[in-house]
Amino acid sequence: MNEPIVASTLLRLSLLLFCTMAFVQSPNAEDAVSTDLLAPIEELVRNGKPYYAGVLARRLGQGLAAEGRYMEAIQSLKRSAELLQGDDSALLTTRQLIARTYSNANMAKKAEQEWLSILEEYGSDSDYDRTVRRRNWFGLGEHFLKSGYLDRAEIAYRNVVEVMEIAENFDFYSEGSLNRLIQLYEGKKSFSKATDMAKLLVQGIEHVNNKTKGEEKEKLLESLATLVRLARISDRDQEAEIASRRIVEVQAEFNPDKRI
Repeated sequence: MNEPIVASTLLRLSLLLFCTMAFVQSPNAEDAVSTDLLAPIEELVRNGKPYYAGVLARRLGQGLAAEGRYMEAIQSLKRSAELLQGDDSALLTTRQLIARTYSNANMAKKAEQEWLSILEEYGSDSDYDRTVRRRNWFGLGEHFLKSGYLDRAEIAYRNVVEVMEIAENFDFYSEGSLNRLIQLYEGKKSFSKATDMAKLLVQGIEHVNNKTKGEEKEKLLESLATLVRLARISDRDQEAEIASRRIVEVQAEFNPDKRI
């Protein structure tokens, strides 16, 4: 099977998905249409293209989930996982989508099991596994937060921060977790803990800002302002003063018209 045929199959799947979303759906109609949508995927399998089939099944699952058709989405995503067994990265992405879809479908126990299953499989100290763990602890934290389990969410987010260890490992999931922890601790009136998280957030964003030569300046200023506010509430005046001075330095550093 050549690439033009794969592209043709992708086009047919996209058209079928578009037509499906255009109709007013009843439960029975959803089941019938879902079978039709799986047909091009199985055609790819029969023609020896399991990877393409797996990617298409994942795309179908995402589309169904966006429409709130969660059980069909999970069915399609599980089929994607079966087809992507030979590609660890693609399989991991699909499994994360399964976990999120369970969460969105309010199937809390299954979502938690899926996240924890992934975490168990990526337990080494390799940089890749540590990145995967940050991503998945964050996903589990988001699930717990959505479900109202704030204490569990806090533990999950703190695990992201612990895996991060140093500012050089700061990423989207570390940033998101630190922001969530600040919000959770503020909600608990644990302002000193919130200040600790704000300091880590500043350190991480500062590292990224230096690495990108100022692309994160606005985010850095915002995080510094948060640190100043929380440090003052916590009576950590010296830290508030240091952060305030840093705000002035950052503003001057990236303003070419400013002279110190």
